[in-house]
Amino acid sequence: MKLFSAYLTKAVQVGIDYRLAPEHPFPAGILDCWAVLKYFNAHHDDYGVDPARIAVTGTSAGGYFTTVLGALSVHGLPKGYGWGGESAKPLHPPLLVQAPVIPLVDVSFSRGATRSMFRFGHHGLTFVGIQWMANLYLPDMSKCDTYLCNPWLQTPEELAKLPHMLVYVGTADVLRDDGIAYAEHSRNAGIQVERFSGWGSHGGCLLDDEIDRFHLRLAEIIHRN
Repeated sequence: MKLFSAYLTKAVQVGIDYRLAPEHPFPAGILDCWAVLKYFNAHHDDYGVDPARIAVTGTSAGGYFTTVLGALSVHGLPKGYGWGGESAKPLHPPLLVQAPVIPLVDVSFSRGATRSMFRFGHHGLTFVGIQWMANLYLPDMSKCDTYLCNPWLQTPEELAKLPHMLVYVGTADVLRDDGIAYAEHSRNAGIQVERFSGWGSHGGCLLDDEIDRFHLRLAEIIHRN
């Protein structure tokens, strides 16, 4: 999808090789992503990039990281995380757009399981499987007390500051309802949200026209502003 997105958006693309759980549980992976985003923003001239046109996108777990980076870009790191100083500050300018694809946003399941997690579990990824993977990433759920872990924990005032959101969900995907709910929650807080729904698609099959429209809309936003 990364190369496909690069072709459609005609934009500079950066892939992040972040540390993975269970060897490196929360917050290692997301702090790696944040460090790369901060570096890329600060050294934009080296890459011929306008810092006001930076977008973040990712699929599934990458979609989750996308929503967290959207929050970090406007709020900075919560106290107690990272290295302090410049690394803790919000991005300047903030992200132009966050574009999660079939994201799991509520990684701590603070809102419980969704209907789609049970309805579409027969495609291979079940609710039990999602919980198992989430526990590898976050073995101590008590640490999930800020938006660095769960973007749902943002206040309405914090949500209202988020960048423009494009979200893609698969109508037959186990994570569908979580992505839709977070998108609507953000829209209700006052930010601009555009939702794309791939009919019959799920995490193992995103070969539909709607994912093309999603990427083309992302390209339009990046090149228009």
